Amino acid sequence: MTTETTRPEQTGTLADLAAAVEALAHLQATYPTLPALHVSLLHTGTSLDLQAGTPGAYEVWRAALGIPPTAVEIRSYYESAWLHSATRVQGVATILTGHGLPITGEQAREDQDPADAPRVEELPLADAIGGAA
Repeated sequence: MTTETTRPEQTGTLADLAAAVEALAHLQATYPTLPALHVSLLHTGTSLDLQAGTPGAYEVWRAALGIPPTAVEIRSYYESAWLHSATRVQGVATILTGHGLPITGEQAREDQDPADAPRVEELPLADAIGGAA
């Protein structure tokens, strides 16, 4: 018996990424002054993964993408915690995550009364990025 997992062979072509690449190009053209992100495209071309390195950068992108604060989740794995939300950009499923939270994974997993949860303050986008969008 083996404990190794076998990854399915990735199939498809570079052309399969066209929709995700076009969505990313749309974001670059629309928001050229927003903070840079770590970007991943899945080989299927059906989703875009945007990772902000700080909560502040995440918040700017969340506002720009029109994701309501109520749609933001705090997720955790071992000692890490991050912000997570999902939307669609030009029809492409898009995941936005924000890393660098000043809490531990254990703190993120604690049961909290929603009434006591910190609220995300919405800033006008121009104020959040220090200029016009």
